Amino acid sequence: MSEERFDRIEALIAQGLTDLNQRLAGVEDRMVVLETTLSATMRGGFINLRSTVNDIDADLAKVEQRAEDTARKVRRLNQRLMYLEGRTEEGDNEAT
Repeated sequence: MSEERFDRIEALIAQGLTDLNQRLAGVEDRMVVLETTLSATMRGGFINLRSTVNDIDADLAKVEQRAEDTARKVRRLNQRLMYLEGRTEEGDNEAT
Protein backbone atom coordinates (compact mmCIF):
# COMPACT_ATOMS: atom_id res chain seq x y z
CA MET A 1 0.00 0.00 0.00
CA SER A 2 1.06 3.49 -0.64
CA GLU A 3 1.89 6.06 1.98
CA GLU A 4 -1.07 8.21 0.87
CA ARG A 5 -3.46 5.34 1.38
CA PHE A 6 -2.10 4.72 4.88
CA ASP A 7 -2.49 8.43 5.64
CA ARG A 8 -6.12 8.36 4.41
CA ILE A 9 -6.91 5.26 6.48
CA GLU A 10 -5.23 6.85 9.49
CA ALA A 11 -7.26 10.04 8.98
CA LEU A 12 -10.49 8.02 8.66
CA ILE A 13 -9.68 6.10 11.84
CA ALA A 14 -8.84 9.34 13.67
CA GLN A 15 -12.10 10.91 12.44
CA GLY A 16 -14.02 7.79 13.49
CA LEU A 17 -12.46 7.90 16.96
CA THR A 18 -13.28 11.60 17.26
CA ASP A 19 -16.90 10.94 16.28
CA LEU A 20 -17.07 8.02 18.70
CA ASN A 21 -15.68 10.15 21.54
CA GLN A 22 -18.23 12.86 20.81
CA ARG A 23 -21.06 10.30 20.83
CA LEU A 24 -19.79 8.83 24.08
CA ALA A 25 -19.66 12.29 25.62
CA GLY A 26 -23.28 12.82 24.53
CA VAL A 27 -24.28 9.47 26.04
CA GLU A 28 -22.49 10.35 29.28
CA ASP A 29 -24.32 13.69 29.41
CA ARG A 30 -27.66 11.94 28.90
CA MET A 31 -26.78 9.36 31.55
CA VAL A 32 -26.03 12.12 34.07
CA VAL A 33 -29.44 13.69 33.38
CA LEU A 34 -31.10 10.29 33.61
CA GLU A 35 -29.33 9.42 36.88
CA THR A 36 -30.27 12.80 38.35
CA THR A 37 -33.90 12.42 37.29
CA LEU A 38 -34.08 8.83 38.51
CA SER A 39 -32.45 9.72 41.82
CA ALA A 40 -34.86 12.60 42.40
CA THR A 41 -37.84 10.42 41.47
CA MET A 42 -36.75 7.62 43.78
CA ARG A 43 -36.07 10.05 46.62
CA GLY A 44 -39.53 11.57 46.16
CA GLY A 45 -41.08 8.10 46.13
CA PHE A 46 -39.32 7.11 49.34
CA ILE A 47 -40.36 10.36 51.00
CA ASN A 48 -43.99 9.71 50.02
CA LEU A 49 -43.72 6.11 51.22
CA ARG A 50 -42.25 7.21 54.56
CA SER A 51 -45.04 9.77 54.94
CA THR A 52 -47.66 7.10 54.22
CA VAL A 53 -46.10 4.71 56.73
CA ASN A 54 -46.04 7.46 59.35
CA ASP A 55 -49.73 8.19 58.69
CA ILE A 56 -50.57 4.50 59.01
CA ASP A 57 -48.62 4.28 62.26
CA ALA A 58 -50.48 7.29 63.65
CA ASP A 59 -53.84 5.82 62.62
CA LEU A 60 -52.90 2.47 64.13
CA ALA A 61 -51.95 4.14 67.41
CA LYS A 62 -55.34 5.88 67.49
CA VAL A 63 -57.18 2.62 66.80
CA GLU A 64 -55.19 0.81 69.49
CA GLN A 65 -55.99 3.57 71.99
CA ARG A 66 -59.69 3.37 71.12
CA ALA A 67 -59.59 -0.42 71.52
CA GLU A 68 -57.99 -0.07 74.95
CA ASP A 69 -60.55 2.55 75.97
CA THR A 70 -63.40 0.34 74.77
CA ALA A 71 -62.00 -2.69 76.59
CA ARG A 72 -61.70 -0.63 79.78
CA LYS A 73 -65.31 0.55 79.45
CA VAL A 74 -66.51 -3.01 78.84
CA ARG A 75 -64.66 -4.21 81.96
CA ARG A 76 -66.27 -1.45 84.02
CA LEU A 77 -69.73 -2.29 82.67
CA ASN A 78 -69.18 -5.97 83.41
CA GLN A 79 -68.11 -5.12 86.96
CA ARG A 80 -71.19 -2.96 87.46
CA LEU A 81 -73.39 -5.67 85.99
CA MET A 82 -71.88 -8.28 88.29
CA TYR A 83 -72.33 -5.94 91.26
CA LEU A 84 -75.97 -5.25 90.32
CA GLU A 85 -76.65 -8.94 89.73
CA GLY A 86 -75.09 -9.70 93.12
CA ARG A 87 -77.30 -7.13 94.80
CA THR A 88 -80.34 -8.50 93.03
CA GLU A 89 -79.51 -12.04 94.12
CA GLU A 90 -79.03 -10.84 97.71
CA GLY A 91 -82.37 -9.08 97.53
CA ASP A 92 -84.01 -12.24 96.21
CA ASN A 93 -82.47 -14.28 99.04
CA GLU A 94 -83.69 -11.85 101.69
CA ALA A 95 -87.25 -11.95 100.34
CA THR A 96 -87.46 -15.72 100.60
